[in-house]
Amino acid sequence: MRNTTVRLGMSISLAILIGGMTLANNSNQAFAAAPAKDDPHVGLAQNWDKVITGTTRFTLLADFANAAVRDNETGLVWEQAPDTPPRNWESARFYVGSCANKIVGGRKGWRLPSVVELSSLVDAVNLNPALPTGHPFSGVQPNVYWTATSDSDRPTIAWFVNFFNGQVTAGDKVANSFFVWCVRGGMNADQY
Repeated sequence: MRNTTVRLGMSISLAILIGGMTLANNSNQAFAAAPAKDDPHVGLAQNWDKVITGTTRFTLLADFANAAVRDNETGLVWEQAPDTPPRNWESARFYVGSCANKIVGGRKGWRLPSVVELSSLVDAVNLNPALPTGHPFSGVQPNVYWTATSDSDRPTIAWFVNFFNGQVTAGDKVANSFFVWCVRGGMNADQY
């Protein structure tokens, strides 16, 4: 398995760029991974103009029977308790139990998050899991979760986020089985 690792730290920022995705950018170096040419998420901008810390960042959604959480910083809605067993990348995207077929809090329209979206949940100061203090999530494994982002140079490789230590890494889509954390909002799920 060929892996590339990026450690998210306090001074790292994330941004989507047209024609490519910057995973980490600081004064010393930038790690870039352009999405695959057929990736429907290329060029879609997020409206992440807020920085919210502590318990005010997340809202447990009563309209979703408290089974979903709104990230007030990004506007995305996440499963409150990701419950999928580890699976390969294709299974995570399309098969029974996948995000595309999931109903959470009585709502459809879930999808696998992009690498930027999923890594936006990481708080590299915290470990095991690497989530912000005061988060309302339960059942999050301090382990690896798939993203929808493929490596543009290697179509058999996809990016994933490790919630034990906050690392963003890429690996083989078929040989690896990782956890899945579904998201709603932002990108159009019909573009999958």
